[in-house]
Amino acid sequence: WLKKQLGERVQKVQVGDRLVDSPATLVQGEWGMSPMMQRYMKSQTTSSASDSAFAIGSRNQAILEINPSHAVIKQLKSAMETAPDADETE
Repeated sequence: WLKKQLGERVQKVQVGDRLVDSPATLVQGEWGMSPMMQRYMKSQTTSSASDSAFAIGSRNQAILEINPSHAVIKQLKSAMETAPDADETE
């Protein structure tokens, strides 16, 4: 459900076991570029053709890792289960 809501912004959403105090974190995929490298690569593109090629290559590399025991995630799960189509859940 969360992946569907976030769409193209993340590669996938997964439950993590390393988070303790935070509800979620963004991590780079195994082969993903760091945010600094993405900014550098974007600054190096000059034409619209290479700009669109960069956009395709750099998209969907972040993985959203959630902490299932955090209160925010529990509340989000509860809201999704009771009223998945409500405005508050979207």
